[in-house]
Amino acid sequence: MTRNLKMDISFWYPLQLTLRVASLATLFALVFEVLLACVIHRFRFPGRDVLDAVLT
Repeated sequence: MTRNLKMDISFWYPLQLTLRVASLATLFALVFEVLLACVIHRFRFPGRDVLDAVLT
């Protein structure tokens, strides 16, 4: 029984860590992209069209 518990922990911890890191990365990317989209939409600056083309 102890061995099964150890195997369960060794399986679930990496999975939990992977999901946590992926969630944080997704949240960070979402916030960054929304702010960048607002900047591109509101302001005119040199290279705006190039930046828009690269991001889309």
